[in-house]
Amino acid sequence: MIVSGLCSISFRDKSVDEIISLAVEAGLEAVEWGGDVHVPHGEVELAREVRKKTLEAGLKINSYGSYYNTGGEGNPPFEDVAATARALGAETIRIWAGPCDREKADEALVRKVLEDISRCADRAEAEGMTLSYEYHMNTFTNTDANAQLLGKEIDRESVRFYWQPPHHNSDGENLKGISALIDRVTNVHVFHWLLKQDGSIDRRMLEEGRNRWISFLRPFLGRKGDTYAFLEFCRHDDRENFLKDAAVFREILSSL
Repeated sequence: MIVSGLCSISFRDKSVDEIISLAVEAGLEAVEWGGDVHVPHGEVELAREVRKKTLEAGLKINSYGSYYNTGGEGNPPFEDVAATARALGAETIRIWAGPCDREKADEALVRKVLEDISRCADRAEAEGMTLSYEYHMNTFTNTDANAQLLGKEIDRESVRFYWQPPHHNSDGENLKGISALIDRVTNVHVFHWLLKQDGSIDRRMLEEGRNRWISFLRPFLGRKGDTYAFLEFCRHDDRENFLKDAAVFREILSSL
């Protein structure tokens, strides 16, 4: 089953209560709370309060968007990240792998990142959770091939991935990428962005990407358990655009 949700970081300027109200109004089923604004790392009592409010609104919590960057500088203590995620009732912690594209990393940095992943995975397992590495530029998951390599290097049940379409890929390449790691993907980020010739990103309405997202999400229906698919950002960060995207998103899921 695919469960629809909202990433709270899509609207960093809104309060926790406003995010919950927006998710309910949009007809979504879950919220991924971010660790940078809404539920900061280490604020365990706040995390418990946010969990209570979220569940009382009829929404689910599956993941914590921590922004911890394994092998990077300036991270909060991962123990604080894990404790906050546990207080939220999250099953997985979304994190980043490394402070740069894999191609730019020397052997020492690769070793540092892999060692930090193993350490964080140990703690996540102790808390009964998993880690989910987000596909993202400027990290070791900047390409499908690099994400697959990382999966081979850290072959642990607790180390998983959070899929989103790499901007430079064709739809066919994205489908191959999904197939290669689908058994280790926990959740999905949903958005329709186009890569411009100058390398910048043009956020478009989800309606324009309806057919491609039907093809992207269909493979996840055959898996055991739930896959959470979270809307992340929208055109112009506009509330009404988000509500329109959410309506299209619900239609996509219904068509599946």
